[in-house]
Amino acid sequence: MNAAMTQSFGAELSRIAANLKDSTVWPSPATGLALQLLKLCGCDERRTSLLGPTPFPGGPLDAAPAAAAAGFAMAVSEPQREELSRWREGMKRLVKREPFPRDRQTFAYRPSELVGLAVGISATEDRSSLSAAWIRSVVQNLPSKSPPTNAWALLLYHYAAAILGVQFPLAIPARLSEYDTTELGLLIALLAQGSVFKAAEFDASAAQNALLERVVTESPIARDTERLAALFGALSLSLKTRLSESSSFAQTLPTNTIMKQKILFLAANPTGTTPLALDEECRQITEKIRAAAHRDSLELITRWAVRPEDLLQHLNEHRPHVVHFSGHGTATEEIVLLDKDKNPKTVPAPALKQLFATLKDNIRVVVLNACFSKQQASAITEVVDCAIGMNKAIGDDAAIAFAAAFYQAIGFGRSVKVAFESGKSALMLEGIPEEKTPELLCKTGVDPAAIVLVEPDISQRNPK
Repeated sequence: MNAAMTQSFGAELSRIAANLKDSTVWPSPATGLALQLLKLCGCDERRTSLLGPTPFPGGPLDAAPAAAAAGFAMAVSEPQREELSRWREGMKRLVKREPFPRDRQTFAYRPSELVGLAVGISATEDRSSLSAAWIRSVVQNLPSKSPPTNAWALLLYHYAAAILGVQFPLAIPARLSEYDTTELGLLIALLAQGSVFKAAEFDASAAQNALLERVVTESPIARDTERLAALFGALSLSLKTRLSESSSFAQTLPTNTIMKQKILFLAANPTGTTPLALDEECRQITEKIRAAAHRDSLELITRWAVRPEDLLQHLNEHRPHVVHFSGHGTATEEIVLLDKDKNPKTVPAPALKQLFATLKDNIRVVVLNACFSKQQASAITEVVDCAIGMNKAIGDDAAIAFAAAFYQAIGFGRSVKVAFESGKSALMLEGIPEEKTPELLCKTGVDPAAIVLVEPDISQRNPK
């Protein structure tokens, strides 16, 4: 495996790890399952510490989420006498409840909770206990009540069944192509566990190769804590295995594959507003990217006449790494899009923050190339690493020069910090006295000098 490929995988692992740490909430079944998956994949203490301490839940444990979180906690460390007593009292109440109500609002339909209960019972109960018999019957009866249809749920039900020593009657997909990236990660974790699926049924090496091939050609997507952990653990395990077989593994990967960083360029110039040179801005950015050393690592996606509802569509469809908005901003700190009649439609900062909190995915940077957009950029950095906004009105020439130089630097493998300073330098070199208008804002604890969207070969990289 060459240095550039290793660096690319390392960048993905770092990104996934950061998202995993941000999504951690203890105590919860999701974080408990995440920790369990990391351990199955053989992640060392430094890696599993991403999730922080594993406190035992407070209060009664007669609700499945709390009991499941307690189950995961007990699998990590020996429970205290008081904790064990609360667990058993909670289970006595839980087994009296209907596991298959009509509204499906129980742990039986939430596989991460079911696994947590199974883990807790395995760690604390005799297999002949009432709790153990009850949970086994739930697992075995589930297919006749409401069979799960997605691979993620099926895999977890099989895992819960294996922990309890029973068979889950529904088969999981037979072909690796039927799994999305996170499901593939979960499959790899369970294959590493060794007792869920027989080696003859699934080839762990083939699953690991499939995951690494996908990471080379696409940036994996996950928002849920447990899915992030499945990706992180499986990718770590696969890399550890394949690095010792680097020469043969390199031959199995597609040739000339590059993980592209997507830049989503959104533009809006509604009827009745001052005409902006948005097409010229887009042309300049395109030219600078094409002339950059790592142009093949960047993909510029342009969308015009954007309406508020389009934002959801475009983020869901493209899952970009950079979102760039070019258009008008108001003195009351709103960006201006179009309504259905192409008239101005303003979008306030709280709405943008909610948008990016909901559909963050791969997004590392948001550029608001619009007047008075600093406040919106500040709100966005509560959920996204970096955002650039304008602290006052900015002219067409300044907006174009700044954006072109920013993406030029990104295309040459520079950090977000250097790219931002390059944009300001371009304004000064052009004699445009607006270099103090753009501002770079970052989430607390994020260093923009450490964020490099396009990673050059380690052997060729110069210090920033």
